[in-house]
Amino acid sequence: MSERRSRSRFPIQREVRWRQHLAGHALTPHYETSMSVDIASHGLHVAVFGPRPSVHTSIDASIDWPILLDGTTPLQLRVSGHVVRETAEGFAMTIEQHEFRTRRAAVRASVA
Repeated sequence: MSERRSRSRFPIQREVRWRQHLAGHALTPHYETSMSVDIASHGLHVAVFGPRPSVHTSIDASIDWPILLDGTTPLQLRVSGHVVRETAEGFAMTIEQHEFRTRRAAVRASVA
């Protein structure tokens, strides 16, 4: 079987927070937490250990990016798209919109 994807996929195992949407409204009030399997410019593969969203479901997701902005500021990649297929591990979604946001660094307590 030949590879269907025209873009390179990059293995990246990071925590993914996602939730389903229906007609612009959150279908689930809270985010589910899973792990990414790989990512491409227009797609994200997510491992799910519980119930999975159905094909065509709208998804919003966020990933803590492994690279720091200017070497100091944590980034978060936020994406939205649709589930295009269920996989053995979870689901694959399109990335129709994306943005990087800065995240506050974790507060570290100083020990005196």
